[in-house]
Amino acid sequence: MILCTSIFSLSPLTPATRQHAPRTSSLTVTPATLPYGDNQTATVTVTGTDVTKQITGLTVNKATAPATAPTGTFTATYGDTLADVALPAGYTWTDATASVGDEGDQTHTVIYNPDPANYEDSEPIDVTVTVSSSEPSEPSEPSEPSEPSEPSEPSEPSEPSEPSEPSEPSEPSDQGETTSPSQDDVDTGDSFPWGVIVTVILLSAVVLTGSLVVKKRGSKT
Repeated sequence: MILCTSIFSLSPLTPATRQHAPRTSSLTVTPATLPYGDNQTATVTVTGTDVTKQITGLTVNKATAPATAPTGTFTATYGDTLADVALPAGYTWTDATASVGDEGDQTHTVIYNPDPANYEDSEPIDVTVTVSSSEPSEPSEPSEPSEPSEPSEPSEPSEPSEPSEPSEPSEPSDQGETTSPSQDDVDTGDSFPWGVIVTVILLSAVVLTGSLVVKKRGSKT
């Protein structure tokens, strides 16, 4: 691509009798840029005048792209190739089949070309690729679980008290029957007060005897 703008000076013929100051005019080229290729056409116009000139048969060569480094961080894993590392648009690796190299920061080259139809590739540009290990880091050993505390022994249940034996119910006595005291009751006097009866009888006899004696004495007098 070529920029078709230039400035030139027009010097008119100077009569022998007088001199004129030179005039400076600018040219405008349309289009301002021409694509790469042969037989390109441009129109040149003298600014401030009606003078135009069409130029044909121009040959436009490709320009060289600027060597602008890509922005961003580039990472890879040990064993990868540069083809595995993505680049921004317009950038390509100089050798995409090359290995990224050992672990750490490695330097590789890229080229830049935003428009291959009109630009030549840029000069090689250095790019840093950070390469990490392909082996996974060993996991830390899990801490041993603490031993569970032994459960406390349950207390022994108290023995239930033996129930008291129920008392035997007394046999009901037959109605209408009177039990006579046994001979043993009579002999022992446990169930009948024989001593009291004997005492009462003796006392009654004494009283009766005394009253009879008093009556006899009264009759004699």
